[in-house]
Amino acid sequence: MKRKRIDLFQERQIITYMITNSNFLRRIVPVVKPKYFESIYGRLVSEWVIEYFNEFKESPGKHIQDIYNRKSKFIREEEEVEIVKEFLLQLSKDWEKQKKIQNIDFVIKNSIHFLKIRSIFLLKNKLESALLDSDPLGAESEIANFSRVESSATEGISILKDDRKICAAFLSEEEYMFSFPGVLGEIIGPFMRGDLAAFLAFAKRGKTWWQWYVGQLAMYFGFKVVFFTLEMTENQIIRRGWISLTAQSRKSMELNIPYFSKIKIDGEDEKSKWEVLFKKEKKEGVDLPNIKKLQQHFRKQFRSGGIKIIPLLAYSATVEDIEAHLDNMYYYEEYIPDVVIIDYADIIAPSKSWNEYRHQIDDIWKKLRRIAQEKNILMVTASQAGRRASKKDATEETIVEDIRKIAHVSKMISINSDLEDQKLSACRIAQLAERDGRRNYRQALVLQCLSIGRPYLDSRYNDEVER
Repeated sequence: MKRKRIDLFQERQIITYMITNSNFLRRIVPVVKPKYFESIYGRLVSEWVIEYFNEFKESPGKHIQDIYNRKSKFIREEEEVEIVKEFLLQLSKDWEKQKKIQNIDFVIKNSIHFLKIRSIFLLKNKLESALLDSDPLGAESEIANFSRVESSATEGISILKDDRKICAAFLSEEEYMFSFPGVLGEIIGPFMRGDLAAFLAFAKRGKTWWQWYVGQLAMYFGFKVVFFTLEMTENQIIRRGWISLTAQSRKSMELNIPYFSKIKIDGEDEKSKWEVLFKKEKKEGVDLPNIKKLQQHFRKQFRSGGIKIIPLLAYSATVEDIEAHLDNMYYYEEYIPDVVIIDYADIIAPSKSWNEYRHQIDDIWKKLRRIAQEKNILMVTASQAGRRASKKDATEETIVEDIRKIAHVSKMISINSDLEDQKLSACRIAQLAERDGRRNYRQALVLQCLSIGRPYLDSRYNDEVER
């Protein structure tokens, strides 16, 4: 029963995106055939959509209703008419949600996998039928005429011939997701699909805050986020998340909010020189009776964006457990994340025993990198810096347990905060590793107010701020 539910979900998803998404349809038409679908609506509607695409070179969108009105007159069985009608009615209800899918490459990959399975299943049935009829020629003919379901991307790219692919690699915006604001974004660079990004810091330097901030920023840009928390309890991360989202403190209080001010010499602003000043602000505590109203406001503001929080047990949950959660959300909730955050990788349980602990850690980080690529997502996590980072900045040399972590990440970001920084309500952020681009060796001084859940208020180059 479970297998049937998943299959029909995938059928419905493929047909839905064929109707609503021209990019999806262009890439799936070369491999899809109506006979691959088990459901009546799948076979009928896919045929209509392919016919429409061959004429207009785009998905029908809301024209599917006109197509149904015209084509349904020629369907003999009344039951089939009702089944298609019910499918289109449900599609109409979910129209806006279906249009806003961001991770289309992941959906296409899963769709092609499903179509492969269906094509092989149909071949198996034909071969079994030929064997029962003692018809070896018929069986051989089915094998000879079998055409593999295969994406054109697997054919390979010629670096000396495929000029379109080369241009697309430089012009494509599908990989790019978002960047940090201000100077911090200039130093750290963009976050991309397929990346494994990690924060490195000594204990209690704000790793969880920064991971949450990445998720919240992604939500602002309309992306779907899953936040796995292994270090904090469910209530703790919910409190942090809501405070960060609303910029409210847990209770009403007056706060000193830091800000950058241009340094003036003889009444003139000195170029690129800043100082940190403070202003007092009265902040209201969390307004519990107003939470539902605020949630409605945020849903409108963030469009398709959102964050799901999933608490897991530290040193008990494995990478496979995390994958199972992601698969269940995909199959049973139709929730396809663009960003997955794991707080944090070093306390994930190993899948098997190793002779040395460092090999367990290396295996976990390799698997997280694989998931980021397979699911076409941004994967974000954190790692603890060693004791030397308690008094000095976190660097590659302070990575605990296994230095090979830095080989698996696309981006590693260090969080540094000494006593002088803390007096300014600030931290210093540096880039330790960057796979796609040149590493930036400057630091950003980032102003914060964690009492209202804001690890980022503003940023300047650290060497341009007077202490």
